[in-house]
Amino acid sequence: MKSNSSLFLALIFLSAVSYQAAFAQNKSSYVSFTEGKGNFIISANGNSTPLVISSDDWWGVQRAVKDLQSDVERVTNIKPEL
Repeated sequence: MKSNSSLFLALIFLSAVSYQAAFAQNKSSYVSFTEGKGNFIISANGNSTPLVISSDDWWGVQRAVKDLQSDVERVTNIKPEL
């Protein structure tokens, strides 16, 4: 049973590494400092994109959005509205 679990974990790890390698070949960076087609601006010119969440959303989603809000504020010194 232990060998099956180890094999399963190894296959998941290899799949994740392969996926990341394939994605990296198609995109040079997740972060861009210039506007462009297909880019989503999180923060620019002293403003941040508002984050939308519902009080009916699952608690995990609410937590993730609040964490994202904190992360954006730490990086840009601009707190996005919720």
